[in-house]
Amino acid sequence: MKNNLEKILYAISTFFFPQDEDTRILETMDIETFRRRVRVEEPAPEGIEAFFSYHDPLIRLAIREMKYHKNPKALSLLAALTREKIIESLAEKSLGIQQKYYLVAIPESASRRNTYGFNQIDLLIKKITEIDGGINFGTLPNALLRSRETVSQVSLPRKERLKNMKGIFKANPQAMLDGRSILVLDDVTTTGSTLFEAKRAFKSAGVSSISLFAVAH
Repeated sequence: MKNNLEKILYAISTFFFPQDEDTRILETMDIETFRRRVRVEEPAPEGIEAFFSYHDPLIRLAIREMKYHKNPKALSLLAALTREKIIESLAEKSLGIQQKYYLVAIPESASRRNTYGFNQIDLLIKKITEIDGGINFGTLPNALLRSRETVSQVSLPRKERLKNMKGIFKANPQAMLDGRSILVLDDVTTTGSTLFEAKRAFKSAGVSSISLFAVAH
């Protein structure tokens, strides 16, 4: 019911604020067309696996549509391919998926939450687990928390980004983390500082199995 309501609200918003041509083309794509047209990953910081190139105009458009407009088609396409890529990665590392993994979103900043009212990674994870049917992936909502707010990373050089993110996250003491294999997911990574800080927070809480993923780099 909630998904249908969100689609109706999105349709109403696009009626009053028409989409550009590229977005209209994106919304006509099925998963096979999208898969054929996107560019695979560029090298990400060591320790992080990013699946697609953010320099690819189609990937960049899909991420922006998900991130700023809650576009259900962009969300579905990205979720389907991200799920496939995560499964491939885990299979390569462990010779097959042999356990359940738990997806955790990078928490949004207070400024973004106040502006947009949603965390696009939470939406992406929800869609991934919906497509997956709970076979391979579970969720741990609010397992990772912000311990403080920071200035925007966008305009900062690499050294300042690393400093800016230090100690920003903490594991939620109420989350059921014991014995869980954690997959931390972000939409776009550059220096990797955000994901590395998430890993540090979980390691400090005693989590031993932590993998870092991003949709694009």
